[in-house]
Order: sequence, then C-alpha cells, then structure tokens
Amino acid sequence: MKPAVSAIFGAPGTIKTSIILTMTDTLDLKGTLHLYDFDLGFDRAWQSELKVASGEIIHEPMFLPTRNLSRKETKLEGFLELWQEFVNNFRQDCDSREVSAIAWDTATAVWALCRDAYLQELQRTNVNRKQLLQIEYGEPNQRMNQLFALAKATKTHLLLAHHETDEYVTVTMGGKPVLDQDGNPKTTTSGKKLPDGFRYTSGKADWVFYTYINEETGSPMCRVEKSAEGWQLKGTVWEWFNFPLLEKAVEMYRGISAAPMQETINV
Repeated sequence: MKPAVSAIFGAPGTIKTSIILTMTDTLDLKGTLHLYDFDLGFDRAWQSELKVASGEIIHEPMFLPTRNLSRKETKLEGFLELWQEFVNNFRQDCDSREVSAIAWDTATAVWALCRDAYLQELQRTNVNRKQLLQIEYGEPNQRMNQLFALAKATKTHLLLAHHETDEYVTVTMGGKPVLDQDGNPKTTTSGKKLPDGFRYTSGKADWVFYTYINEETGSPMCRVEKSAEGWQLKGTVWEWFNFPLLEKAVEMYRGISAAPMQETINV
C-alpha cells in the first residue's frame, strides 16, 4: 500500500485501535509505528503488549491537561506546551528513517488540543477569553492542514482514530430552509455518522473507514467510505477488517495478485 492518510471512525468498542495496530503486519511497512495515545486505551487493543515488546510499535501516552472545574477562572495552562511538544515530535517522526507510520488515538483529541492551545495563546492578551470565535478557527485549521501535508510530503502513513458524531442537515420545506424564532435555519440529524473532530478530515484523508458492530452476530464491521485505490473498494463492507486484508485487495485490483477477496461484501 502506498503511504496514505487513513481515518477510522466509529463508536467505542469497534476495534479502531486494534485495526491501526495491524498496519505493522503489512508488507509495505518497513519501519516502526509511533502511536500517540491521547485516549489512554492502548492496552485494550489486540497484541498491543506484544507489538511494543517486539519493537514494531512505539507507544507514547499523552496526558492532556485538565480544565479548572472548581473555580471561576477560565485561564488555560499546559495545552500550548503539550501541543508544541507534540508537533515537534511529529515532525521528527516524519523526518525519521526508522518511523514509517504515525497514529493519533484519537485524532478527535488532537483537534481539541489544537483548539485549546490556540485559545491559550489568545489568553495572553485577554485572560477572560473562554472560547474561540468562529472567525478565529482559520488558524487551528491551518495548523492541522500543515500536519497532514507534512505526512504526505514525507510519505509517512498517518492513521487517525476518530470518535463518531452525527451529521446535521438544514430542515427545508418547499425547497427553502425553515427558520427558528431567532431567524436561524433549523437543523436536524440526517442519520449519517461522521468523524468527530477536524471538520476537513474526510476531505484530506486518502482512506476513510467507518467501524461498527453487527447487531445480529456481534462481529466488528468496517465499511470503506473513501478509497485511495479507485471506486471498486468504496462501499465494501468487511468483517474483522485489518490492513493486511486491505493490502491484498489493493493488489488484486491493481492486477498484482489473483487471490480471491472473500473478506469483502459489496453493498
């Protein structure tokens, strides 16, 4: 598989981290995988201890600062420092010959850290700032874009685990938006799930995978929402998905291998 940005999103317990760890089993990966563990759930993933012991994975727990919940002060501390440390380490990984893949678990938490780090910067001139204004999101958006671009420029696999969130759409009637009492368009959930976090993730990613549990069998499932290897793989559904299986499928569609791909179900 070519180096790519891969986003995996779904509810808790849909083996997102375990899927990420299978990247080390692909033929393409020559170096180690550096996993930044923001959600601190690495130990629950399959073969996590074994892969760390073998040197296949570098596991780095990331302890996020906590917001002050007991006092009225809203001043943020530690977010900017952690963000700067994370970015510096990420750049070193991308430049390293030993690291072939980087994982953010979760990228949802990375986006929150990026926003809070920028808010902490703004509080240097106004300590009473509690949140970013909509017009101020351009800077954290750009910072995330730069990290994506760096991974692609250095041909480093970037694996992003995301929580899921609901997609909201505008309520319409007769082709026109329905407004609320304040004159704003009403919105409602569409029933579709999206990666929670950086809003441009799906557009920037080469691969997007949605994970869920089959209610009848209890098996973990994965649907390819976006494919970097053509339309044939988009929409395919996999039971017990892993990256070596995807690697075989990609080879088959490229004509490299004639092996049957029984693991996929076209929907």
